[in-house]
Amino acid sequence: MKPRIKGGVTLNGSERVFRVYVTEKLPLNMLSSKDLLPRSLSVSSTVVSVDVVAVGEVYAPPQSKLVGGSFQYISETPPRDPTAKYRPVIFGVSIGNMAITAGTNGWPFRRVTDKAVLFGSNAHVFCDDPSRPPSGIVEKRIVQPGTHDGGVEADQVAVYDWHQQVFPGEFADSLLVPVGGFIVKYFNKIAEVGNADVRLEMKTSHLNHIDFAVAKPVVDWNSEMLGLNLEGYEFAGLGFAGSDTTGIFCKAKHIVEAGYEPLGKPVCEVSDNDIVVKCGRTSGFTSGKIVGSSAYLAVNYGDYMAIFEDVVIVEGAFMQAGDSGSSVWKHE
Repeated sequence: MKPRIKGGVTLNGSERVFRVYVTEKLPLNMLSSKDLLPRSLSVSSTVVSVDVVAVGEVYAPPQSKLVGGSFQYISETPPRDPTAKYRPVIFGVSIGNMAITAGTNGWPFRRVTDKAVLFGSNAHVFCDDPSRPPSGIVEKRIVQPGTHDGGVEADQVAVYDWHQQVFPGEFADSLLVPVGGFIVKYFNKIAEVGNADVRLEMKTSHLNHIDFAVAKPVVDWNSEMLGLNLEGYEFAGLGFAGSDTTGIFCKAKHIVEAGYEPLGKPVCEVSDNDIVVKCGRTSGFTSGKIVGSSAYLAVNYGDYMAIFEDVVIVEGAFMQAGDSGSSVWKHE
């Protein structure tokens, strides 16, 4: 449960509520009865209020088209163009599969099974279609910069290696999943305290936790982040989506669970009100406050919607189109 959010401000001293994230909040007279959420949930003898929070239409990439050459730095490092060509390859710069426009080279990752070191970004940056399984990826050439920034076949820097498939799902059919999940967890906690033998289990399909892919480098590279000295920072996750008012990133722990560890950097958990930073192809260095440390969201991939569970919401224009794949960091 989380504190209530009002007018974009987290009311830390308020009651704990169950948050439901929506695209837009509408007046009650504009909603049908089937679209109304309950004002509260009653579990056993406890009543928990429901807080509805608008986050806008969430896209991956965050906007429908890229903004060519638009970037901004807030760090002390003199700005360099993240859409330019870099050899050796570095991170926080334009990259992408030959079949897409451009995203961001996130960070190098070490695969646990064979210790291979690979470039890491989003599946929708390194794949021609992230909804396919790894065996279904046809175009495997990765170029730096991405094709939108002038990258051509001669600029190939890596070969697609693996991605976590992003499963399409229908948000409307899954609207009650977060509410149901809360009830299941709450009931099981009561049962545990009371030493009861019965436990509830809720099963659902097509839930995603990460938008993540790796590619095998074929040129020299350096573990340098354009626009940010990473000393004292811990890896929090990868940015993959956003709206006009929010940025979304997937958690480091789910990437580690998939078998990949950020090279040379510790991973961290995040909480509401933590400040995180990222460096991306479009907006460069940005920082933002976490307003949702474990959210359930529908993300628009253009041709389909995908349902994500346990992702993080950052307030403000944290992610822009082309920033997809940016590594997200929290200072120790």
